[in-house]
Amino acid sequence: MNTIRVASCQIDIDIDNPESIRASMISSVKAAADAGASLIVLPELATSGYCFADQAEATRRSEVIPGKWTTFLQEMSREFQIVLVSGISEISEEGVLFSSAIILDNGHLLGTYRKTHLWNTEKQFFEQGNHLPTIFTTSVGKISVAICYDIEFPEVVRIAAEMGAEVLTAPVNWPKNPRPSDSWPIEIFKAMAHAAEYRLPIVIADRCGEERGTDWIGGSIIIGKDGYPLSGPHIKTPSVPEIWVADVEVNSNSRISPDNDAFLDRRVDLYFEK
Repeated sequence: MNTIRVASCQIDIDIDNPESIRASMISSVKAAADAGASLIVLPELATSGYCFADQAEATRRSEVIPGKWTTFLQEMSREFQIVLVSGISEISEEGVLFSSAIILDNGHLLGTYRKTHLWNTEKQFFEQGNHLPTIFTTSVGKISVAICYDIEFPEVVRIAAEMGAEVLTAPVNWPKNPRPSDSWPIEIFKAMAHAAEYRLPIVIADRCGEERGTDWIGGSIIIGKDGYPLSGPHIKTPSVPEIWVADVEVNSNSRISPDNDAFLDRRVDLYFEK
């Protein structure tokens, strides 16, 4: 059985204090690496915060990739000899903003993914990416990336699995919304279902605390390919920093039973009838 030790770093992102963000990243990534994790995920927009006052602030907190934040994250990836995935606020050379994620392998920038499904007020600041998640061949295996609202669409998870992803990483910022007091947030159940449907482990890194009146769930979780949690979540009010580590089983076997296959059983001849 092939496994990868992965980690989800749930940090408190102080939008007005970049040095605090850097300190939180360093301490959490170090702890995860010390625990043996070779693939580590940080939250969505981890470098900038989320609740921008206006477009000018969003632009000011963004960077052309590679920039200073990219360099900082590269240095961490190199120092701890890990694959690191982090959300980042990107500004293109044309001045367009994207909620993006960068993928780093032992200090090398492998690529960037731009969020394709924007949630609520994100549409005021960002443009949507126009390319579905791809596969990044890393030192630990084939990794794909989706961001927050992306993973609520089963097609995104399915396409990543069909392309051969061994692990799907998901930086998120999940705001707290009303739910039954004895229940996990619905976003977690959706992710668990999609992982099971397509036999694909998912590593979700959420943020915690509060930002400008928005409370964050703190729903970080590592989900195995059977859809069950391997580590996390620990839903608290208020949410607090956490580090979740687990060994995920990776292979491209989509068999569910001796006579069932997660992909081959799909009746695409019926699904697209007009």
